[in-house]
Amino acid sequence: MWTGESLFFFTDQRSRKAANIKDNPSVVAIVADQDAEFFSAKSVEIYGTAKICEDPIKIGAYMQNFMTRRTQFASLPPNPEMQSNIVIYEVKPIKLRMLDNTVAPGYINELEVV
Repeated sequence: MWTGESLFFFTDQRSRKAANIKDNPSVVAIVADQDAEFFSAKSVEIYGTAKICEDPIKIGAYMQNFMTRRTQFASLPPNPEMQSNIVIYEVKPIKLRMLDNTVAPGYINELEVV
């Protein structure tokens, strides 16, 4: 979930992803339309540092947004083991790269985030 200031995502704290982030919290997330034709392709790369989110307000907002967008999960029975192992990360971006082939093939615009 992108809030305009941060990117949020979750994973199982026992996962390879969580172990990799613990070893190196520098992450890159890419958002792209995989169905776009080459000359109309656009994407955004978000570079930043992932940190475990412990703010209950941010966690609540993330989970509410997630459940609203992923309604299939709302009908699943509670799974306390799975829920106890989920960790939510917040990524504060340090750099954004935008690819926009509608401007020119391979056109990239970079923005350092202060």
